[in-house]
Amino acid sequence: MAFELSVCCGRTVPDNLRELWPALLIPHGIDCEIYPDFSPEGWSGGFLPFKVISIPAELIDAALLSPAISGFEVDIEGQHIFFRSAMGRTATEFALLCLCAAELAIHTDGEYHDPQAGETYHGDAVRDAALSEIKDTLEYEGIVSRTQYPFEGWD
Repeated sequence: MAFELSVCCGRTVPDNLRELWPALLIPHGIDCEIYPDFSPEGWSGGFLPFKVISIPAELIDAALLSPAISGFEVDIEGQHIFFRSAMGRTATEFALLCLCAAELAIHTDGEYHDPQAGETYHGDAVRDAALSEIKDTLEYEGIVSRTQYPFEGWD
């Protein structure tokens, strides 16, 4: 089943998302890089690749064996950012999606919409909702989501 989130930014979508998202993920223990050619104003939508250097095992229910390629689908329309992952996603993809959406909502004083739960969150409740969704999904999706794909470069 596909999973979707959306963020309505309380301020303009930051034009430095490529640098901002990795910085916002550091407190979660995630070290990553975003596709070098990504910029919000030129993004036409679709899969946004991440190089994941490290991520805590408790977020993906396994140890990251080496730098991995991951990411999620993202579309930007004005102050709204839509996040999506398809069925068969990895735990790394899901954790990145939830935490990038949550941290962006907090950073811009925006709203985090979870249509699966029928809920909208604000402030620090956003982070708690994202972490709870990650935990619940790991328990539900189990071993299939532990798949990892080695990072082989941006080309």
